[in-house]
Amino acid sequence: MLIKSLSTSSSTVNSFVKTIRNLTFNTGYRPWESETAFSEIDVKAFKAILFEHLAPFLTRLRNLETINWTHSVDEQPSLYLIAIAQSLSSLPKLRNVAVTIQCHDFTKSSLKNYKLPPLHTFKDLSSLLVFCSNDIPTEYCIREITTAIAASPKLTRLSLANPFEDCNTTVIETCTSLQTLFRDTTGPQLQQLELQYIPFPAAGLNQTLSHRLKSLTISTPTCSRHPDFAWAELFTTLKEIGVELSKLRVTGMEAAMDEMFSYLISYSGGLQTLGINNIIMECKSHEDSAGNRFWDQIVPHHKGSLKALYISSRYEGAWCYGPKPTMAIRQCLSLCKFNIAARRDDPVRHHPEDCLIEVKRRIISSR
Repeated sequence: MLIKSLSTSSSTVNSFVKTIRNLTFNTGYRPWESETAFSEIDVKAFKAILFEHLAPFLTRLRNLETINWTHSVDEQPSLYLIAIAQSLSSLPKLRNVAVTIQCHDFTKSSLKNYKLPPLHTFKDLSSLLVFCSNDIPTEYCIREITTAIAASPKLTRLSLANPFEDCNTTVIETCTSLQTLFRDTTGPQLQQLELQYIPFPAAGLNQTLSHRLKSLTISTPTCSRHPDFAWAELFTTLKEIGVELSKLRVTGMEAAMDEMFSYLISYSGGLQTLGINNIIMECKSHEDSAGNRFWDQIVPHHKGSLKALYISSRYEGAWCYGPKPTMAIRQCLSLCKFNIAARRDDPVRHHPEDCLIEVKRRIISSR
C-alpha cells in the first residue's frame, strides 16, 4: 500500500527524495534450496506490484541524485531489472549510481548465465560504482559498464570491485581491462579511481588515466607480476602525465616498489592519505630495504601534507613500528590518523592506543 500511494500523482513525498541508500527486493527466492523456486502466482503478484506501482513510483522521483541498487541473482527474480533500470535512467538529476551484484550460492563460479542489472541506459553520471561477488562477465562489462561510461563524459569517480578477496584463486577469467572499459571514451575526466582485481595491462594506460586524478585505490593479488596488473607501468604513467595524487592506497604492488617510490618522490605538498597494505616481498632483505627507504625518504618527503598513513606487512620487519617509523611520523605535523603493524615483542602491539597517544605527544611537542 505504501508503494501504491507513493506512485500516485498526488504524493508530495517524491519531490523531496534525493537519495535511495539501498534499493533491493527480498522475496525469499532461493532456487538452490527448492526445486519449486518461484511459483506462477508469486510471479504474477510481483509483476503486478512492479509494473503498476514500483516503476511509476521511481519515475516520479524527479529530484533523485543518488541510487544504491543491490541485486542478488540467486535470491531475487530478474523480471524487474529492465523496468527498474528504465525508470531510474529516465530521471533528469540522477548522477550517482552504485550497483551491488551478489551471489550467495558459492557453487556458482560464473555469472554469465544470469541476468544482471542493466546499465546501458544510464547517462551523464558523475560516479559509477559496481561491486560484484563473482568475476564480472565480459559481456556485462562491454554492453553495460562500457556503454554507461561512454555516455557519461563528466564521470569523475569510477569504482569497480571484482571478487577474490577471500578466494583461493587469483585468475581473472571474464572481467575486461580498465582500458577496454574506456575504449569508447575520449579524454577521461576521472578524479577518483578504485579497482579491486580489475585488470590494467600496460598498453593504453596513458590514454586511459586522467591527469585530473586525485584519488587512486587499487588491489591485486599480492606481489603480482601478472601482465594483467601492470604496476610498474602504472606508476611510470602517473609520473609522466603529471598526476599528483592526494590519496593513494594500494595492495599487491610489491614487484613495482621502485617505480612507486620514484613516483611518490616526484611531487610534494599534496599527498594526504597513503596506504600500503599486506606487504610481502620475495626476499626479506629486499623487503627490509624497501621499508627502510620508505621511512627514511618517502614519508619525510610528504611530511607537510600527510594526514593519514596506513601500513601493514605480512611478516615482521622494517615496515613495522619501530625507531625509524617513529622518527618519520614525528615529522608529519598534520598526521591525525595512522595504522602501522607492530612487532610481536613490541609493547605497543597490545596497547595501540598508547602508541597513538605517544606519537601525538611527540608531534605536539615538536611543533
